[in-house]
Amino acid sequence: MSADVSPPVSTAALIKRLLSLLLPHKALLAWTVAAAVASVAIALAIPYLFGQAVAGIEARDESAILQYGLLIIGVGLLSALADSGLALGSGRLGLVVEVELRKKIFEHSVSLDTETFAERPSGDVLSRLLVVSGPIVSFLAYRLPALLSDMFVVVLAVVIMFFIDPVLAVIGLWPIPFVAIAARRYTSTLRPAAVDVQARTADLTVELSESIDGVATSQQLGLKQLRIRRFTDSLGRWLQADRRWIAGNGRYLPFVSTLPEVGAATLLLAGGYRVIAGDLTLATLVTLLGYLTMLYSPLERVAPNLLNSVKAAAATQRSLELLDQKSRIFDAASPKDIPAGAALTTTGIAYAHTNSPLLSDVVLDLKPGEHLIVVGDIGAGKTTLLELLKRNFDPQAGEVRLGGVPLHDIRLRALREHTKYVGQDTAILPVSIADNISYGNPGATRAEVVAVAKMVLADRWIESLADGYDTVPTQMGTEPSRSQAAQI
Repeated sequence: MSADVSPPVSTAALIKRLLSLLLPHKALLAWTVAAAVASVAIALAIPYLFGQAVAGIEARDESAILQYGLLIIGVGLLSALADSGLALGSGRLGLVVEVELRKKIFEHSVSLDTETFAERPSGDVLSRLLVVSGPIVSFLAYRLPALLSDMFVVVLAVVIMFFIDPVLAVIGLWPIPFVAIAARRYTSTLRPAAVDVQARTADLTVELSESIDGVATSQQLGLKQLRIRRFTDSLGRWLQADRRWIAGNGRYLPFVSTLPEVGAATLLLAGGYRVIAGDLTLATLVTLLGYLTMLYSPLERVAPNLLNSVKAAAATQRSLELLDQKSRIFDAASPKDIPAGAALTTTGIAYAHTNSPLLSDVVLDLKPGEHLIVVGDIGAGKTTLLELLKRNFDPQAGEVRLGGVPLHDIRLRALREHTKYVGQDTAILPVSIADNISYGNPGATRAEVVAVAKMVLADRWIESLADGYDTVPTQMGTEPSRSQAAQI
């Protein structure tokens, strides 16, 4: 099953949703922003100080040279402290956002209905949980603070340059509009490619997860080569998507990175001729070049920043697709508890997984204490009927009632607590046998656990183990048999 590639969401909407992840952490966010502003303010003083030092050299003023040299060292140390505070704040912000984002995706995933997971492979959810959150956190914790600092630098450096010499400012800054155009085209072109790469990565995760889970069956049925071929096909689709991503980077990134150097060269040429002509001091040219260098450093970082931003935007889109998906099974506005001694009845229920009906006009009337055995061919709808009776999904026609109350009006939590299910496939958790048995009722006493084990005739073999009910099934030396796992 292939992961879906949804059409891109607007950048503004994605940024708004991204920033909403930061708002709960106002203290860390304020720390990070303050450190970024301090770093910029301190850094902006350095070109001016270098210009004054050069002016001292031209005037052969040793005291001025010493004074501005010491000031440059001091400002450099302050800048290092501000950068350290920025790195510390953004790093901690990234950690808390990563934990909360993964927790939010997981909690939302487990709240979705069974039908959703039938349509969306577990490997796709794992990809969004583990792989997709990385670019988002990288952008929020590291690239976004750096981006804010760079924006301050660009704006203030441009203002200062125009204040010093408007003509030379225009000569040095002429590539900026072209950088902006290239950056915009880069993001609009490559974001769909990034979404496609992540979708194909999800396909690989799905294929790998299904192959590992079904390795024994594949070997027994001779499906090894089929599994290898399917994985190879998924790998090929991922490779094609990644090649398109790399090709897009190759077209835009060198162009964006080279333009700032061209602007610096034109300023150096024009300013150099004016210094030689005597209508511009060397100190002023050095100051202008210092601010231009400071301005173009952020512009040169546009490429990697855009790269991370595009990945984050694509990752955000895939995360939001899952977080925005609503469960089709939910409590009614005024849910009811299960009536005492309730009978289970159905009125002509129907359900179809495809266009052909799987179940049609099913009528049941089970009184308390009665047992029902349902037999039928593979694909006849036995499991689907059970899913409807548990309300893992709702019938497309008809109704299931418990004690005369429609199942969709009964509180889901109460229904889940009163429904027990033993399937063909069993999931054993890496905790003690006692904890596995009491998983649905964490408050159960040891006596209640033992009583349940006796009911399913598991007490003897459990008590024969060295650690008894405290044994961890996955650490028994051998895996529990299928019948033992089913008993647990």
